[in-house]
Amino acid sequence: MAERDLRQGYRQVQLLKASPETSVGDLLELCKQQGCICPQPRKWQELYELLPGRRRVGITWEPPPPLILGAWWDSSDQEKRARFESHIRWAADHGAFAKILEFLLTLVDSDWQRGDGDDLDKLR
Repeated sequence: MAERDLRQGYRQVQLLKASPETSVGDLLELCKQQGCICPQPRKWQELYELLPGRRRVGITWEPPPPLILGAWWDSSDQEKRARFESHIRWAADHGAFAKILEFLLTLVDSDWQRGDGDDLDKLR
């Protein structure tokens, strides 16, 4: 795993390659180390639309949608992190982890909701 600076001045979290050894746990740990809670709303919605098998169940969706729009302001970082993790796990369970990983590796600093390490430790 590595981190590199881009010419635009943003940092991009980059795994050297997506391989069978790259696990959900590795990705979530990398996000934690980088202080990433979840993607910003627009990017999170893009990620959600990549998830296979999304379906309406009664009045809600499975998996639950991202905490964006009004939910963004009413949700804690812990709730956002838990929902983001559920999306990563859904992708893994439905054969789309590599696709989601590829998407997340395109995100730059400004595409992430950030928190400090102490807050992220409380999220586990």
